[in-house]
Amino acid sequence: MTAVLRINEELNGIELYFDSKPEQEVLTHLKSNGFRYSGFKKCWWSKRTEKSMQVANGVTKQEISSSKTITKTKKKAKGVNMSLWDATQWSEVEVNKEQEVKEMAKEIRKHIRQRFPQCKFSVTTGGSYLHSTINIKIKASPYEKGSAYLTAIYDYCNSLLNNYRHCYSPADTYTDYAGSYNFYGRVSLDWEYTVTEQTEEIKEDMTLFDSKMEEFEEAEKARKEKELQEYLKAQEIKNAEYKRQQQEEKKQIENIYSSIVVKQLNEDQ
Repeated sequence: MTAVLRINEELNGIELYFDSKPEQEVLTHLKSNGFRYSGFKKCWWSKRTEKSMQVANGVTKQEISSSKTITKTKKKAKGVNMSLWDATQWSEVEVNKEQEVKEMAKEIRKHIRQRFPQCKFSVTTGGSYLHSTINIKIKASPYEKGSAYLTAIYDYCNSLLNNYRHCYSPADTYTDYAGSYNFYGRVSLDWEYTVTEQTEEIKEDMTLFDSKMEEFEEAEKARKEKELQEYLKAQEIKNAEYKRQQQEEKKQIENIYSSIVVKQLNEDQ
């Protein structure tokens, strides 16, 4: 049996991959030390701690230090200083959709708090085993309700939530059977949502966001105009081809009629 240890920087976890089913003694050892099996990634995983690294090193016979890697990750997280525009630009991230709902909620909470430090969030779980929920509430931020800034943050949180969602039983339109997901939930504004103070840095960031949004809208307008012109050109070519085919058919009909000979026949003929 060979085991390979991999560090998952995004999830701050460690993953153990085996080339064959581990012995029962190894499985018991992993379970008793907090490791869980992921059917999605086909590996045993755990959050990265000193203890879990020691267990993983013992299984794989490797000597990989946890402290240095974790320190590097933390520095990277603290060094994140994105503009609001960059922070709200969604790009899909690889996540473990097979883990427990509470673990996913922790990752979501950490992600949005690091990405939007100027905002206050509440990420809660609930429901039953077959109907688990994850709800994200935006409790406070420097942005007014209905503003483009708050809408952009809302849309990002919604994309992040959907990125963790997994449909394990598709809907059936013939039997009205609804699809089943690993969890349900939504993003919303807290009913006591408050607008916090807008510092000079926040105001400059909002100005930058407005500028980027204007550039984006102009680019979108140009893109749509280009698509429209390409569509009109294609339609023009299509119409010209249709007219050509009609003229060809007309000529064929004229040729057929012009080749008809009318002849008077007598009774013998």
